[in-house]
Amino acid sequence: MCSVSTFAQKGFFIKPNIGSGITSTRMLTTTPRKIHGTTAGIQLGYSFSRLRLGIGAAILNTGFCLKNLAFESGYNPQTGTATETFDYTTRFNDLLIPISVGFTIPTRGKLAIIPEVSFAPSFTLRNTSKFEYQPSGDITRNTTTHIANRFTTFGIASVNLVYNITPHIGIFLSPTYYRSFNNVLKARPGFTMYAITANAGVIWKL
Repeated sequence: MCSVSTFAQKGFFIKPNIGSGITSTRMLTTTPRKIHGTTAGIQLGYSFSRLRLGIGAAILNTGFCLKNLAFESGYNPQTGTATETFDYTTRFNDLLIPISVGFTIPTRGKLAIIPEVSFAPSFTLRNTSKFEYQPSGDITRNTTTHIANRFTTFGIASVNLVYNITPHIGIFLSPTYYRSFNNVLKARPGFTMYAITANAGVIWKL
């Protein structure tokens, strides 16, 4: 069982990865649209036989889109209908420090399954917003680093499907769920972000 000899023995490992998927938020007054989200990071860990502990750094791109919004000035006072609407898209770029716990489930052959949970303090680097107006087609972009809650925390859950290439190197695919625990914007109570990505990378056993 090659997966046991490589991924269930004691020792340090390095785990770089990149990922892509969807991201959005939940609101009480409207239903935001999902948009494309990305992540990239690296983890340094130690395996105590089956148990695995790790700490790392990652960049996570989250956000959402709101469709067919209108300012008060965009309404016709006589008809009460909007003469101009806009789509609003906003993105948050966060630096995460995931602290992880995993457990190796060996299988026959070269495959190992490693469920993993992480607690990740995070720092919001910037917030980028885009206003796209209809029917004019005008686009306005805005980037700011003046964010209400710059420090947030994320919970992360993933399942790593690892294929053992050599006794020291494996490749993996990892469906991963991210969820912030506290508000990014103080103006919206309960405003939390989530993302679902498929991450891929290499595990190098030192």
